[in-house]
Amino acid sequence: MAMMFDRPVKVLCDRHVIPILLHIQENGACTRTDIYGTIGHSANIPSKIDILIDAGLVDIEEAGRIGILSLTDLGSLVAERLLEIDDAMSSAQKP
Repeated sequence: MAMMFDRPVKVLCDRHVIPILLHIQENGACTRTDIYGTIGHSANIPSKIDILIDAGLVDIEEAGRIGILSLTDLGSLVAERLLEIDDAMSSAQKP
């Protein structure tokens, strides 16, 4: 069951959520197995993916017994902004 948040941005506070978004953004459509290989095979990863689906950031298309995860337009926008923030913070840390 997905958690309800009083502000949509709080979805991003859950552990592994941002790495999952960025993985899909950087690698394109992928399977849950791909996520497990990159992020780890925590028992909580499936629920984090469900949270992202419920938030409208990730879409899942069933291809037989395999679910293909991809970013929605909103998910792509959020991931792009996260990468911009990461770039800004990286630039600020350089002497």
